[in-house]
Amino acid sequence: MTDAAHPDTLRRSIVRRIAAAQAALLATAAFAGLLPGATILLGLLSSDPPLDVLRAGGAVLLGTAVLRESAAAMSRALLVVGAAGLAFAGCTLVDPHLGGLLTVGAAPLEGVLSAAFGAVSLATARMVMRPRVA
Repeated sequence: MTDAAHPDTLRRSIVRRIAAAQAALLATAAFAGLLPGATILLGLLSSDPPLDVLRAGGAVLLGTAVLRESAAAMSRALLVVGAAGLAFAGCTLVDPHLGGLLTVGAAPLEGVLSAAFGAVSLATARMVMRPRVA
């Protein structure tokens, strides 16, 4: 079997690309949040400074993990981003303004998108940690 067709190499490549895509999406949303307006990306996401900082932090965390090319670092970064996405989605279901922390409040679809983003991150982290079966 060649190195390119090896299952572990293929799995690492897939995980790295998913993490890089998620880092790019978070960075884009964080940058778009700096632009004037209450919503970004066609009204799907709200633009509040705490959310922009959270998005930028997730982008930096995933970006550094991708650049380090360490499976353990990538798994930890994906777990943190996934858990934060699911926690944010759960909190916005209870209170879209997060107890006054968000001035504009979370857009209605933002919780759903955060939950999906978090689920993909956690599933990808699981893919990294999955032991190889011979």
